[in-house]
Amino acid sequence: MALNGVPQLWTSDGTASGTVRADIFTNGAPSNLSYIHDLKVFNGKLYFAGQTNNGGTLTETLYVVNPVSSNYRISAMSAAMNANETILNLVPASTTRLYFAVNAGSSQKLWMTDGT
Repeated sequence: MALNGVPQLWTSDGTASGTVRADIFTNGAPSNLSYIHDLKVFNGKLYFAGQTNNGGTLTETLYVVNPVSSNYRISAMSAAMNANETILNLVPASTTRLYFAVNAGSSQKLWMTDGT
């Protein structure tokens, strides 16, 4: 769901009154965030990929949301990604590792994080 063109996350207990926007972007959602996908819970935190459009260059970023502080951060792994690479298939394979693939055009790379 989008609000003013910016994707938003919502939470629900299954009722109309219990469906509310999850204000995870407490310090402001990136204004160029255009797409959120591949939401996964790992070690009590929500991970998801978000796509931004920077002047026609698509950039994928891995976001980490801590429900205790209701704040988000950009994963350090995202800084190493190149423009037009996309994040695929976040897979929590154990309690200590989250794996995901990065589509680099003609090839895919396997990435891993321990959540720190």
